[in-house]
Amino acid sequence: MRKLAAALLVAALVACSNPGYQVKGEEVVYRQRQSDGRIIDLPLKVDVDSFEILDANYARDKFSAFFGADALDGSQPATFVVLTFPYSKDADNVYYKAERIGRDASHFQILQDEFSKDSQSVYFRSYPLQADPETFRVLRPGSGYASDDSSVYWARLKLDRSSPATFELLNRYYARDEQQAWYRGKLLPDADPASLVLVDEHYASDGKHVYYQDEPLPGALAESFEPLAGGYFRDQATVYFDGQPIPGADPSTFEVDSARPHRARDKNRSYDKGKPSSS
Repeated sequence: MRKLAAALLVAALVACSNPGYQVKGEEVVYRQRQSDGRIIDLPLKVDVDSFEILDANYARDKFSAFFGADALDGSQPATFVVLTFPYSKDADNVYYKAERIGRDASHFQILQDEFSKDSQSVYFRSYPLQADPETFRVLRPGSGYASDDSSVYWARLKLDRSSPATFELLNRYYARDEQQAWYRGKLLPDADPASLVLVDEHYASDGKHVYYQDEPLPGALAESFEPLAGGYFRDQATVYFDGQPIPGADPSTFEVDSARPHRARDKNRSYDKGKPSSS
């Protein structure tokens, strides 16, 4: 009996420490976790008699719907429904978290990669895009790239002078069209898109330049640049770790430890995550 009582007490304490709505007599609070881990109680102005908790993030009374402690502007609680987090809607309005993003709820669609659309607009999270909803599509889930008939987008960014007809993804980060190349929506300076090939997930080369993410590696020799393992790369003159040259490393004798790929050595010394190591 004592064990059961103790277990119930622990469960009650855990429940009280979790974020979410709590009704305390005539008061309703939303328990919110702060960035430092503290949980604070935010009081809500609600009609307690009609207050209904929908889930940990959403609630309603007869006057309004709520996201956390925020009343949703213009919401119609009688028709309010929770969609895939963080979207919700009522008969007319669509919300992203606490922001109203659209007034065409009957045509609203949630797409991948935090894109959505209705018959009038396309959205990335809560940001409206100047895109055509009829032809808008996500190009590869998980990449952040999407297009309509006239432009390509990465997240909320419209890629300047992009060509949807010739646009292709090399992986979920690198992409190109007939004139330009990008890494996560950032233009690769001076890249030749026709010659661009992947060296590794976050490295690419056009035969003249080697790029780490969206930046060229200064002095890197494209013709001899190659991946090793564990984040190490080399050309005939330099060894690199995570896009940075390793001073004094000897490329010709540099070897990565197959059992511990963050460790490596050359004829001069050992390395751990690109830094000289005593062992």
